[in-house]
Amino acid sequence: MAVAYNRAPRVSTWLLMRRLRRRTAAEVAAAAAGVAATRAWAAACAFCAMVLVAWLAAFARALSWHGWSGFRSLSAAGLSSATARAGGYEAGLVPVLAAWAALLLLVPAGYAIAYRAATAAAAVLGALDFAPPSFVVTSWVAGFSSGLAQLSRSWNGVVLLVASLAAVFLLYRGALGAFQRIGQFSAGRTRRPAPVTRFVLALVVLLSAAWSGTVVWLAASHAPGDATSFGRQGGLVQGDYLLALGVAAMLAAGGRSTQARLLAVTPLAALLGYFAHDLPVPHDLVWSAGRAHLERAGAWWGGGSLWAALFVGFPLCLLGVYLAARVRPR
Repeated sequence: MAVAYNRAPRVSTWLLMRRLRRRTAAEVAAAAAGVAATRAWAAACAFCAMVLVAWLAAFARALSWHGWSGFRSLSAAGLSSATARAGGYEAGLVPVLAAWAALLLLVPAGYAIAYRAATAAAAVLGALDFAPPSFVVTSWVAGFSSGLAQLSRSWNGVVLLVASLAAVFLLYRGALGAFQRIGQFSAGRTRRPAPVTRFVLALVVLLSAAWSGTVVWLAASHAPGDATSFGRQGGLVQGDYLLALGVAAMLAAGGRSTQARLLAVTPLAALLGYFAHDLPVPHDLVWSAGRAHLERAGAWWGGGSLWAALFVGFPLCLLGVYLAARVRPR
């Protein structure tokens, strides 16, 4: 009885402190509104940074048509032409970049690598000769895209190049700073799944990267065919390199730095579609049944294969890398 008598005040004190620490509904709503506003500001800064970095990459590609050795001899008319060409190309990418910015609103707190990946991907799309067809977001941002294209025609190429470099840095840092205020990534939330779980996670990431990279590359290179054939060819690339991707997934899942290894291997998997013709796989190393299944799965998206690659495949890769940070071997 003495033991129970001594514990009673402690329990009462604990209950009282818990009630005092409990937030009211107004406090919870205010905190949620603050997080939503911070996420919106971070996504807006990231969108502006992506638009500018895509323009910079497109401007550099337009200048490269004249040859880098002849850059100094370019006239003002040539620079203006490159600026207008880059602005028109950038306006076509605005729907894709706007959809990516919307996806950034859903990024888990503390996972800033999604912002870095989105900015880098915008630069890659700007460097490619990639003109995405219209989709549902295109009509939503049509006014902004046309206004941006008209505005860029009056810009001076050299002046805007210098200003854009500074603006990209400031907007990128602003997006990361705002996002990091939401909450830091908690390393204590890691789990210890079975090795087969880590292997499946790594394999899904690499397969998704290989398929998405192949589809985007075929669309950017204006390869013959439509989006359905691009998806099918992406599945064929998956099937041809299934053994290599499986070995890479096994190596990535075998150590304690699964996330770092996936970050190193995933870009290489995304480039498989580009090197597929130069690096043919021996027929004996191709699993025919698996290749056929992956081909059908790749063609399942039909005419939406390109959008699936941009808005499902690549975000799925980032989600897998994020989960890899939370799963560690025993």
